[in-house]
Amino acid sequence: MLAFFWSVQMSSINDLVVAVIEVPLLSKEECESIIDYAKHIGSRTGVVGEKGKEEGKFRKSTVKWINYGEENSNLFKKMNDISRKLNETIWKYNLDTENNPIQFTEYKAPDGHYSWHIDTAQGRASRRKLSICIQLSDPIDYEGGELLVQSTKLVTVNKTRGNAAIFPSTLAHIVNPVVSGNRYSLVAWLTGDPFR
Repeated sequence: MLAFFWSVQMSSINDLVVAVIEVPLLSKEECESIIDYAKHIGSRTGVVGEKGKEEGKFRKSTVKWINYGEENSNLFKKMNDISRKLNETIWKYNLDTENNPIQFTEYKAPDGHYSWHIDTAQGRASRRKLSICIQLSDPIDYEGGELLVQSTKLVTVNKTRGNAAIFPSTLAHIVNPVVSGNRYSLVAWLTGDPFR
């Protein structure tokens, strides 16, 4: 049973359909290796929506995209395996087998942030079913930058390095402003046919 290695933040068993699941997924060394790897990838300003609108008030971050390849297949496997196992147990969404690119995100002080949003939208984003967010930074390296998810209650995601939070992409969430240091994270989405 998965209960031995994951924790659920919810008020009752009926909340499972909208639960936020947290799992220790990556080691300190793996987190550092991903941060080093990302240094060699071109970056761009984080945008909002399918048309790629830059909205400094709504979102202030830098993103890089990690595409599936032999050198990072273990990362994709870890993220996909845990998300799919949890999906089979909890949400039971119809997911495809696509290895979607992983977003490496940097939020810099004094005000890197992402206001309240959901991960589903029109176009390609309409296929997002599950979101997975992984904490790469050591929590002593920055202040602020908390990831909050609105389930049946407001969940503050654990900042432990290597912690993964998995939740339905339809849940509203926010990254609070980083007030000092830099916050690095990974975000990916498991997709399937749009909800009907």
